Amino acid sequence: MGSVTRLTTAKSESGEAPESSRSPSSDNSRERIHAAARSLISRYGFDGVSLQKLADEVGLHKSTLFHHYRNKQQIAEEVLEATVASIVALMEPLLGAEEKQLEQMLALSDRLVDHFSDQPDSARLLLAAMVAPQDSAVHNAGSSSGAVERFYVLLLGWLEGAREAEAIRHVSIRQSVFALMGLMLVYPAVADVEQMIIGPEPFSEGARRMRKQMLRGALQGMLGPEAA
Repeated sequence: MGSVTRLTTAKSESGEAPESSRSPSSDNSRERIHAAARSLISRYGFDGVSLQKLADEVGLHKSTLFHHYRNKQQIAEEVLEATVASIVALMEPLLGAEEKQLEQMLALSDRLVDHFSDQPDSARLLLAAMVAPQDSAVHNAGSSSGAVERFYVLLLGWLEGAREAEAIRHVSIRQSVFALMGLMLVYPAVADVEQMIIGPEPFSEGARRMRKQMLRGALQGMLGPEAA
């Protein structure tokens, strides 16, 4: 967890224009930029996406990006923030539950299957931020925004509460967090490029149902309370 809890200061690219003030009319453009950046960075990596490539993808002039952002690093930070925020929104029923039950985690698993099936690039981006070297731009973006750390902290909190309430077995909390991330993220992150193994429709309704069943079984086996 050391690489998650250490926050580092993101480095700005030199020689770029300062960020202009944000106005309500800019929100639609920022959303388009976020969607394009998430797709491109998840496919090509931070270093493989130039501001020109991003501008072309969105259909803007490169100079227009500087009306919204100081540099590429800020774009990556905001994209990671938005990616994690959408996942945290799905976690709200789990976090707000006073009485911890395993079914809460199973229901979250179902919601995440649908979410990452609709946005597989979110899974690729989050996975990339989690495994990136500490001196990489993607790691700095996740650390500076606190996005990846916040995701971990929320899961840790629920698992600790559920274990204390004996709603789950006495597992290693930190090991469980990483096991859960692997179960949730790897399939949607690689499904599009591994169709020879997974099949031609990895996110179809049938594939989603099967994946939900498989994840429920895996989670019950990993976290289910031990028999008395």
